Amino acid sequence: MKLRITLLLVLAMILATAGPAMAAPKDVNIDLRSPKTAAVTAGTTAWVAIDWLAKGGDADDFQVTVAATGGVEVWYPYKTSNEAEWIGEETFTSLWGDKMLSESELDFTAVRLQVPADAPTFVDLELTVEYSSNGQKKTDQFKTKVPIVQYEGQDLEQLSDAPAVALAAATAETVASPWVEVSYAGFAPVLENFSVSVTDTAGLEIAYPLDGSSTSLSHNSTLEGGETDFVAFKLIEPPPGTYELAIEATYTKGGTPFSLPGSLTINIP
Repeated sequence: MKLRITLLLVLAMILATAGPAMAAPKDVNIDLRSPKTAAVTAGTTAWVAIDWLAKGGDADDFQVTVAATGGVEVWYPYKTSNEAEWIGEETFTSLWGDKMLSESELDFTAVRLQVPADAPTFVDLELTVEYSSNGQKKTDQFKTKVPIVQYEGQDLEQLSDAPAVALAAATAETVASPWVEVSYAGFAPVLENFSVSVTDTAGLEIAYPLDGSSTSLSHNSTLEGGETDFVAFKLIEPPPGTYELAIEATYTKGGTPFSLPGSLTINIP
């Protein structure tokens, strides 16, 4: 009887000692905590944060690559808008704290999104997460949505009047057919296909650059938020006097056409 009890005790000790060694290590489970990110305004560039939680273990060498729908371009934190300044050949982002997502740790990755003006109401981000768990490489796929909102507010403003355009630039010399410059400030994220036409009920002859039927901005045909640019047109041999010209700017925002009517006072000495 004593021998039997002794054998049972020895067996119990062996099993107790061997139990932990026989248990297989658990793989980490990555949990996406951001099924939807913060909203981004159409036509702008903005950073979004994507939250992650590790369950049951640690995820090391955490890397995230992002593909976006809706014509959205994705930039990772180390990148700048100038490709010549990119550092290395990496095309991914990692965690804010470090490259390890420890068990029960909540951390986030950040990506910068360049959203076109005509983006849809929601944009999908397809997330590929690569990491190491118990010495094994793992890959998981996730998806999150980015709400896209439209800019609400004043699109642009006509800035300048032209009380003495008959004077040549930086001189007091009058010219027969002076150029008129009118400046505009943009407030909306991006206004495209910017064009300006001018009319005069008194019958002044107006000419546009390159013999066109309208004029556009000096830099290009796009006016971005915070940008100021000007348009120019020529008056063909106007007689002395004061003239009130009607001027209208037309443009598209998110693919929809808009216009801004205005006026311009011209003094010809």
